[in-house]
Amino acid sequence: MLLIVTEDGSLLLHHRDDNPKIPNPDCWAGFGGAVEGGETIEDAVRREVREETGLQIADPIFLTEAVDHEGDGRTVSLFYIVGGVRPEDIDLQEGAGIGVHTIEDLPSLKITPFVRRAIYAHLLPAILTAKLTAFMAGYERAATSHDVQQVLPLIADDAVYWFTDGSYYGREDIARALERTFATIQDEVYEIRELEWLAMTDEFAACRYRFLWRGVVDGQPSSGRGRGTNVLVKQGGSWRVRHEHLSY
Repeated sequence: MLLIVTEDGSLLLHHRDDNPKIPNPDCWAGFGGAVEGGETIEDAVRREVREETGLQIADPIFLTEAVDHEGDGRTVSLFYIVGGVRPEDIDLQEGAGIGVHTIEDLPSLKITPFVRRAIYAHLLPAILTAKLTAFMAGYERAATSHDVQQVLPLIADDAVYWFTDGSYYGREDIARALERTFATIQDEVYEIRELEWLAMTDEFAACRYRFLWRGVVDGQPSSGRGRGTNVLVKQGGSWRVRHEHLSY
């Protein structure tokens, strides 16, 4: 069975038919079915997903095995992918429908019980990683825009930034530092590469990465690169940068 994590860290799930003759009727679950003779489990996942949805899944990631105690008692191998699939990409051939659900939606959904257990026990770290990575991609885009008003909502009120030219405390102080940088570098493209998450919980995360910028300074093409460390916190239900340290 395949579970699909969307780019923003939600789950794209399959709604099973309301047929009492099948296991777990009228429940949300992943996509997939039984292994046929001569197939590996991975081959079966790719074939079943292709037959049910039209999707070509290259490298599903193994998540866990779980026994469907509430259904037919089979042991099911669960796989997942992150990103690359939108609801409109799916040409559904089986079941009652599809839907995208946030983690916050899960308690109120009628989900196949063994799938629910697998999500909470094994998939949540991958989903959290996807959400945090999506946040950093948005932060990268905001920095490239050179619009301070796009960057500031992503920064915590009490943030502390360490740049090579000094330390800045609070959003107003950081905003002035960003404005000076944006005024100095014209037509800048800012990139975050080799992003690595060092720690994460539902309320806190820390990452390190390499950054690259290129643009025009004093009328001449210019560029630079270095290393960055960011600390993120959850504030008001959204992620914010609490600390950033950039060094060359």
